[in-house]
Amino acid sequence: QVTRDLPSLGEASDFYPGIGDFRTPVYALQSSFSDMNFEAKYGNLPAQLSGLLVAGNVEGIIGFDLFREFQVMLDVPGNSIQVGPG
Repeated sequence: QVTRDLPSLGEASDFYPGIGDFRTPVYALQSSFSDMNFEAKYGNLPAQLSGLLVAGNVEGIIGFDLFREFQVMLDVPGNSIQVGPG
């Protein structure tokens, strides 16, 4: 778990269809996408949701911080993402 040794910034509310509302501790972590660096906030998913995503072969959820920092184009049919400077 990436957040294991990080200090929490507090808690945040989130929502996921089929699971509903949940709260999670939030952590700040320096992140990179390709050669672009930025600070992002991370939370830990509830066990029920984490299990569903693993079973569905989902590798991650794109958070708002990526969209705030960069121009993002999702190509769902092509199964790709393009990210450029914001």
